[in-house]
Order: sequence, then C-alpha cells, then structure tokens
Amino acid sequence: MKRSQKTITVSYDNLIEFLKKSQSFFPHHAWLLKKGEYFSDDKIAKHKYKKGKKKACYHNSQMLAFGDDKKIKYYEGYSMGTAPMTSAMEHAFNVRNGKVIDTTLSDEREYFGVHIPTRFLLSEKYQKLMGGAYLPKFYFEKKKRGAK
Repeated sequence: MKRSQKTITVSYDNLIEFLKKSQSFFPHHAWLLKKGEYFSDDKIAKHKYKKGKKKACYHNSQMLAFGDDKKIKYYEGYSMGTAPMTSAMEHAFNVRNGKVIDTTLSDEREYFGVHIPTRFLLSEKYQKLMGGAYLPKFYFEKKKRGAK
C-alpha cells in the first residue's frame, strides 16, 4: 500500500479497517489493500476538464480515460471527504502525473484506489458494462490469469 507522508485522517484509518474486516466477504478488498495508492487532498489537480454528470463517477472517469490525453489513468477505489463529511464511499477517479482529477465531486477529498488499465475497460468482454464498477471484475480476471 502506497501513501503520502501527510498525516493520515481518521476517515482513511476507518476505510483501511473496513477493508481488512471485509476481505473474507470481498476478496478484492485484500488486493486493494495491497495494491492501492493513497492520494491526500494536496494531490488533487486543478484541471480544465468539464464537470461530469452527478452520481456518475464510473462513467465520467471512464470517458476521460478514453480521451486524447494518454497520460490520464483510470482508478477505482474510495473517496473520503474532509471534515465534517469524513465518510468513505466507493468511487472512480482519474490520475495524471500523480495528481487526482475528479470530474464528479468538487469538494476537498482524499482518495484510495488502484489503476485499472484502459485496455481492460475496452475489452470486448466488458463493453456491455460501460459506466459501472470494474474493480471486482479486474481483480478476478487477474487472479484467473495468476497475476498478483
């Protein structure tokens, strides 16, 4: 698990505890704990991208990842608000040069997630699911192929 040197918030600690406790029900949570990257609120990019649809983070982030800028990567995981809204929620976002681009949420947040390659999103097998969460499917596909 990678994270910045910034002081970790209570919401991040709560998220990690939740992921640890839920591993037996959701095996991809163990993998997320191992491979996930933490982005503190100072790793949010000021960006020029158009705001996406409300409550459509997967679709918004996938569309941005499919754009012309090949440096933009697609991530899935969790977003945590800063005080007073510190709860964590499943979320999709983008990362470019180590900075988060979020076209769905606009408040100050922290992020924890894994990169899911665009080629996986575009694979014919999953095209019918466009706009939904891919993290569990990506984990099980990697596991099936024996990748770690």
